[in-house]
Amino acid sequence: PVSLKTDLGEADLLFLAANDKDPFNRWEALQSVVMTTLIAATAGTARQDPVAISPALVAAFAANVADDTLEPAFRALCLQLPGEADIAREIGHTVDPDAIHAARAAIRRIVADDIAPEILATYEAMRDGATFSPDARSAGRRALRNTLLDYLGHGSDPAGAARVQAHFEAADNMTDRFAALTVLRG
Repeated sequence: PVSLKTDLGEADLLFLAANDKDPFNRWEALQSVVMTTLIAATAGTARQDPVAISPALVAAFAANVADDTLEPAFRALCLQLPGEADIAREIGHTVDPDAIHAARAAIRRIVADDIAPEILATYEAMRDGATFSPDARSAGRRALRNTLLDYLGHGSDPAGAARVQAHFEAADNMTDRFAALTVLRG
């Protein structure tokens, strides 16, 4: 991996994450802030501090959920949190897998709760009543819908588990079923 260092602050990166017209720059800015937040949250979780994220970061997630000018597949990539192995690699020393898992879960829950209406509206908008098609447009819509399902299933809304179960039961393809099973297993 290439690590690029810039003199941009968090506010600059969050502005780019919500507004940049270049998709890669937008994704990179959001991932940079999310990774920094996850590393700090992991350290805090290890000390049993409550996890909090900036409202500007939540707003950047909301901007990417709601931006219909972006391809659904790209929006799905923007909304995916870095994996636990990526976070551990960035921490690099004295890695606490339980703290990483807890911090990542807490941040996902915070985002899910704070922008639940936007997530649910976009999740419903990505519903495709047609039969399964492997074309890029349909695959992108499925990717975004399944990424949003992950947030819906891990938020504090008690209807989340029922929504995930309904997603599983209504699935007419392995991608949607697997996404629902992944959310259901935790």
